[in-house]
Amino acid sequence: MATIGAFWVGVADLRGPRQMWGGAAAGQKGQGEEKKPAVELTDKASLNWLLKKAAVEAKVISDRDYIFSRLPEEMVGAAYLLRDSGD
Repeated sequence: MATIGAFWVGVADLRGPRQMWGGAAAGQKGQGEEKKPAVELTDKASLNWLLKKAAVEAKVISDRDYIFSRLPEEMVGAAYLLRDSGD
């Protein structure tokens, strides 16, 4: 399996979420308030696109064997777009 170092890219899989939830940055300030997505794909997005959480060994492109070999600490858990190589 090939690895990719620390960088940010978009990447796809048909089985995942179309939204990523956040905390205060997404408008969630306290208990009882409506939870709003921090990132959300619109209906213009390909059905092959997924929002994923960045992690070491997460796929970079869904139909390739590229993974993140390392990530800056600030990127771990961040939302990224997983897509296939055709998009």
